[in-house]
Amino acid sequence: MSVAEHPQSNHTTVLTPGGVLPLTELALQIAPLPAAEVRSGTPGAGSLAVDAGPGLDIGVWEMTAGTAVDVEVDECFLVLTGRATVTVLPDTDGGSPRVMELAPGVLGRLSAGMRTEWVVHENLRKLYLMPLTTASAAPEAPAAGVTVR
Repeated sequence: MSVAEHPQSNHTTVLTPGGVLPLTELALQIAPLPAAEVRSGTPGAGSLAVDAGPGLDIGVWEMTAGTAVDVEVDECFLVLTGRATVTVLPDTDGGSPRVMELAPGVLGRLSAGMRTEWVVHENLRKLYLMPLTTASAAPEAPAAGVTVR
């Protein structure tokens, strides 16, 4: 689900250079999803932004068991815990529905405007990475001799 659409937390955790964060152990405040998005169960979601430096919006997001729909933003994510089935609905791109089976270790990508249905079988926690949207937050140029891929 789109983190930008469901900012259940206004908290930010700072990841200092040389530091670590136990992502699967962070306490997140889970709030119920809007009724218009819920298809079954009583899913809730929460997130925590991580200040890891310039260039990306990074954070941890979690959704509890249940089914909900969403309209996505540009995002890559890595599943940390839990299991879910995400269906990208066909009206997004005119093709047939695509199914993403999510489990720990799975890397996924969503594009802005995709309409999705999330069926969370076991509370799902993911690390998300999104491009910053402000011009002032553009990534710094790489240092001389550094190759960016």
